[in-house]
Amino acid sequence: FRAALDEYGHGAVLSSTHRRLAIQTVKAFCKFLGFSPLAQKDLFQPNAATVTATNALRSGYGLGRLINERELFEVAGHHAASEKKAGDEYAVFYRYLMKEHPELLNALRTIDPEISDVRNDTWLRVHGTVDDNHGVEEDHAAEALKGINMMVKTYRGSETKEDVRQLILDGYRKFAALQTEFYKNIGNRWWL
Repeated sequence: FRAALDEYGHGAVLSSTHRRLAIQTVKAFCKFLGFSPLAQKDLFQPNAATVTATNALRSGYGLGRLINERELFEVAGHHAASEKKAGDEYAVFYRYLMKEHPELLNALRTIDPEISDVRNDTWLRVHGTVDDNHGVEEDHAAEALKGINMMVKTYRGSETKEDVRQLILDGYRKFAALQTEFYKNIGNRWWL
């Protein structure tokens, strides 16, 4: 639930949702790299690997369909993996930029934000745990794990506790496999 609030906003806090911060960061990247608006439009067209991964991600979350009891546990594992893996992913990406492209990070801090009143590098800094920075994805993963523990503890259906745990792990593993496959197939889409 907390992840959804951070991602999509709530009440008066709509200008700095994670989605808006992500868009702001990418726009600042494009400005720094000198991409024209036409080049930006091409850059944002998803390739086949992205479309495939997005469809699999939606399926893993059970979106657009009714899910049964067993699938609900897999969805919980899928979600926990997405939060855990995202925190790791952001940390690796931010460390890479700090080491290999510090000029880009410095530019993100100085380019005027187009969307909100926070720095362009905020999206990167808040997601991954880097040095002493405790990223929000780590918080989201902890919340997902608490939810899973509550599901297992209070579950009274026909599945055994061990079967429930296995279904959750299956969902976790499927997400990890999806992410691995996506990175194998993404291709040379980025120019850094």
